[in-house]
Amino acid sequence: MGFKKKPIVVTSDLLALIAEKTKEINANMVFMAQIEKVLLVSEASSSSADEKISE
Repeated sequence: MGFKKKPIVVTSDLLALIAEKTKEINANMVFMAQIEKVLLVSEASSSSADEKISE
């Protein structure tokens, strides 16, 4: 009925596939860390601006 077809990956080199997926995961983790840093800096900057306004 509502079955979704999943893509089948055919590879003769399983280690290469694992290495590729690991690189993707690591790249995503680096990206998320960068986004988190930007948000923290933005938040700190925003609270600093709020303090200056209240003075």
